[in-house]
Amino acid sequence: MTRLHLSILALFSWFFVFYNVERLYAPVNLASFVYLLAPALGMAMLCVPRMHRVPTYWYFPIALVAVVILRYVFNYRLDGTAFSLALTESLATWLTIWLSGQLAKGIEEYRDAAATAIFNHVSDCRPFEQAQSDIVREVRRARQFDRPIAVLALNPTAEDGAATLDRFTEEFKTALLKQYVSARAAECLGNQLKQHDILTQSGDQFIALLPEISRQDGLRLAEQMREQLRRQLGVDLQVGISMFPEDEITAIGLIERAEADVKELLDTAATASQDAAQHACDNADDVAKAMGRQGHDPKVESVFP
Repeated sequence: MTRLHLSILALFSWFFVFYNVERLYAPVNLASFVYLLAPALGMAMLCVPRMHRVPTYWYFPIALVAVVILRYVFNYRLDGTAFSLALTESLATWLTIWLSGQLAKGIEEYRDAAATAIFNHVSDCRPFEQAQSDIVREVRRARQFDRPIAVLALNPTAEDGAATLDRFTEEFKTALLKQYVSARAAECLGNQLKQHDILTQSGDQFIALLPEISRQDGLRLAEQMREQLRRQLGVDLQVGISMFPEDEITAIGLIERAEADVKELLDTAATASQDAAQHACDNADDVAKAMGRQGHDPKVESVFP
């Protein structure tokens, strides 16, 4: 948070000096296009996440080339003292880029810190990389003692995605919202599991390993999870399930099988949505054509004299 505050203060202070430099020091006469070039590149640094990850010293030659080209295009001089002024303009442009990059890094750190604070209370859900060894160990135990294991792939999906995007159109808010929903979803899912069950997150979905449980009980538990998510968060839950040893006998195979079921469900839902939209458009066209024919039907008499 401190870095974010300092970055904002430094950028605003620099803009005050930048746009008043000719008043503060009369001999400096910057080209007019520099007052548009510098903030434009600064906004690009803020809007494109990858730009602020590039070492900032690379942007000075870019700024110098841009200033020289624009001076040539707008018929500004480049000889003698004019070239020294071009270097000053390039330095001012680069400084704007650098300060904007510092602000972008501060925003990214603040977003990551907020996400970390959100996830801190979700202690039962670990990243997949951390829980992978436990999953493999449980599958080996089940193989050794010939015991069943169910693996659930759980993919929370917003029921009203358009409304959510309308409220959170900015990239920062959208990313933070997704992380918050994931954390709340992990909390809801974890409340339904037993102490020896394993819940882990892989990308946008969750993987739950349920020892000593049948397919019917696994599906029943998944339905309970779906109802709780709908009630508390207003999101749906797509579930894929695989069983040891009926479907697969390895940990990776079980996970991939469950994830494939989820992908198939999502693809089916997307296809059904497209078909419904196309059907609605076709019906609207048919109604419009029917109304058009009715309006030109000579057998239809007007009710007006």
